[in-house]
Amino acid sequence: MAADNRAAKSTNDAEETITVVADGAQQSATSGYQPLSSATATLTSMPLLDIPQMVNTVSDRVLEDQHATSLDEALYNVANVVQTNTLGGTQDAFTRRGFGANRDGSIMTNGLRTVLPRSFNAATERVEVLKGPASTLYGILDPGGLINVITKRPERQFSGSVSGTSTSFGGGTGSVDITGPHRRHESGVPTDWGISE
Repeated sequence: MAADNRAAKSTNDAEETITVVADGAQQSATSGYQPLSSATATLTSMPLLDIPQMVNTVSDRVLEDQHATSLDEALYNVANVVQTNTLGGTQDAFTRRGFGANRDGSIMTNGLRTVLPRSFNAATERVEVLKGPASTLYGILDPGGLINVITKRPERQFSGSVSGTSTSFGGGTGSVDITGPHRRHESGVPTDWGISE
């Protein structure tokens, strides 16, 4: 009996309480390789898990790592989006799920129809693709979807970057991205330039 009490006591002493504390990683809703939210499908920023539509986002990290210089290069990783007749490379044109044509109004900048023939430039932060008939949220559009180019927002801290690429055929691109507070104002003023030859 004494041996049983000693065995029970040593078992109780051997049991320790281990507490595990989880610290969730705080990720910005629109940063990283896979952003957690989108504003294209609902016109308000919502988590992607709560959106019933199909939204693909090409984030700033992907654009930077792939050195994308055009909207076509930015959309390489998006399924069912294919470049179509660009009229000699003078404008952006894509088919989405088999629908689309030149200047069909399905390429937007910050949720507004753009009149620019080329939407992608040094000021682009990310590209969101809303697929399917939910694109009619933005008006009369093809049921294939729409492409929304989101531009960078001004920041309160001064920062900047300069980048350039060259090709073996004598061409290249260059861009300068500067943001920060204006001397007379506390709000940020973005300045972006891009040159392509």
